[in-house]
Order: sequence, then C-alpha cells, then structure tokens
Amino acid sequence: MAALLILMFALACPAQAAADLVARGASYIEEGHPEQALDLFSKAVKKNDPAGAFGLGVLYFQGIGVDKDPVKATNWFLFAAKQNYAPAQFNLGNAYLRGRGVPSDKGKAEYWWRQAALQGYQRAQFNLASLLLNERPDPPAKEEGIAWMRAVGLQGVQNAVDLLDELGEPLDYSDIAIDWSREPLRSEARLLTFPPNHYVIQLISARLFKSAVDFINEHDLGGKALLFRFQYKDSSTWIGVTMADYPSKKEALAVLETLDEKFKQGAWIRSVKAIQQAIKKARAEAP
Repeated sequence: MAALLILMFALACPAQAAADLVARGASYIEEGHPEQALDLFSKAVKKNDPAGAFGLGVLYFQGIGVDKDPVKATNWFLFAAKQNYAPAQFNLGNAYLRGRGVPSDKGKAEYWWRQAALQGYQRAQFNLASLLLNERPDPPAKEEGIAWMRAVGLQGVQNAVDLLDELGEPLDYSDIAIDWSREPLRSEARLLTFPPNHYVIQLISARLFKSAVDFINEHDLGGKALLFRFQYKDSSTWIGVTMADYPSKKEALAVLETLDEKFKQGAWIRSVKAIQQAIKKARAEAP
C-alpha cells in the first residue's frame, strides 16, 4: 500500500516545493510515521497543492494516524479533484458509488471517473467502462462502455481483454468489422474516449447518413473514419466524418497538408473537446 501511495503522490505535483512536501509525507507513511505525513500534507495544501489534499483524503479515508472520517476524506478528494487531479477524481467516484462520506450517486460516480479516465487514468477507465456496461442499458452507453474497456485492454489489462471476449468484441480496432447498423454510435463512443485537448481532421459534414457512408466507401476510409452527429444551425441533425487523433494542432495540420487535394478541399482541424461537446448536445436534443 505504501509503495502505491508514493507512486500516486508523485503524479501531477505542480510546484516543486509542494511536491517535496508530498513526497516526504509519503515516505513517512512507509516508515510508519503518519503524524509527520499529516503535517507535511497539510503544509502542501496551504500551497493549494492537489496531491497534498489527496494525501489527507487517503489518511482520513483509511484511518492512517487519524480516526477514520469518510466525510473529511471525500472533502479533501473533492478539493483535489476540482484541480483535475486524476487519483482524487477516481477515489471520489468510488466514494459516490459506495456512498462513503457522500450520498450514493452513480451519476456523480460516472462523472468523476470520466474526468480521470479522460486523463488516461487506467483504473478510472475500467470502472467507467464497467458502470456503463452494467448500469446503463441504453445503446450509446453500451458502445461507450465497450470503447473504454477496449482502451483499458489495449494497455494490457487482462480483465478488460477477458470482458471484451465475453462480449464478442475484438480488442484491436483493426479487427473490427464494419457494421453500419452500429454507426455512428460506435464512432461517437470512441471519440468520447479521446483526450479533449487532442485534435482530429474533419473531412466533411453530411446532411444524410447515407451521404457520409458513401463518402467513406468511395475513398476507402472504412475502419479509419469516425462519424458523429451534431446539430446544424437550423437544429437539424448532420453527420460529421473525422479522421485520426493527434496530440497537437500542429501535428494535425502537418498531416492535413499531406492529404490528397480531394480531401483538403473541405477538410479542417477541430479540437476533440469541440467534437465531444457536439456529440453531447446532439444527444441531449435528440427526440
């Protein structure tokens, strides 16, 4: 447990002084001196450090050197989670699922796990996938659950690989057979797993789903293009066709310049965050 705490505390410490306090506090836990850890984590929190707040949350949640206090623990997790600290977001999601320190609320558990999952936090990705697959019967949630489980499986987590096998879903995206009856939900699910600060190339916007499919088939983009729905100015639903996932706008632009002129004519760069917002808006306004 102590080694795990040290690893988690080492993540995302923004200021070196606060990071040193947290690292020393984690070492004190390993050495069996939680009182000193409590003091150092408290000092880190005074510097507004999320890892220090996370450390306090762990101490109170597990009763290490202090009386167990789930309410205090979740308050500290929330402090860190609001600063986008993934381990705290994960723990806060767990607390909401089990009703420890906060009222049980699966919706809030999903929300906080998603925040951590989008940062690549593997344990949150697995929990989010499981929740979507087991607690949300609607098709969009099932597709997103599969997408998140695939993201975990591709990181080598055997439990995720086994669950995908049970669902009859291939692990590798290159092995997925095209099934237009599952689109655009399957594509949207994958887009929802991309980091929001990444970018995609949007090739076209189509008024009709058939037009988008015809474009993909005409240019042999099956298995490469991802579709998503969005609301147009007149509130009608259109289909966007995107390609790839790039960590920076510069990389996306560089790839765009290498594309054939037939693609470049109407293509442009869009942030993943904008795509995800468009997907959520279209779903919210769907009849």
